[in-house]
Amino acid sequence: ATIVSVIGLASLASRFGGGSWGDRIGRVAMIRVALALMLITSILWLANSLGSNLWGLSAYYVVAVLFGITYGLSIALLPTVIADSFGNKEISRIIGTIYTAFALAGLLGPTVAGLLRDRFGNYDLALTICIVLCAATLVASAGIRKRF
Repeated sequence: ATIVSVIGLASLASRFGGGSWGDRIGRVAMIRVALALMLITSILWLANSLGSNLWGLSAYYVVAVLFGITYGLSIALLPTVIADSFGNKEISRIIGTIYTAFALAGLLGPTVAGLLRDRFGNYDLALTICIVLCAATLVASAGIRKRF
């Protein structure tokens, strides 16, 4: 419960701070920061798992903070990045589609991770898949440009 609270607090803090940072250094740049943090978060989690809890419970608090920051930045910045990239025409439909994808990922991701854990006895494969997807998303974000 404490770790989940840490995620929530970090998310809340990054929503307030991340939005103003995005206005200063660029919203797309901040989204890329969020994507890079998610990649780092997944790597740290996997490294701790492979190292037989090398860093102990404290590693999970670091992962929780980084995950919360990533989530908060995404929630705060995605609508503005979408508006900057696609304009305001049909923005509600685009944002609705993106957030629906978030919801489906929130349903399917933990379910698949749990099934993989049940099958193999750990989350290593699920985390490896997450790292690959995070890296691919970060690379794909190179195509995001402010158009409006």
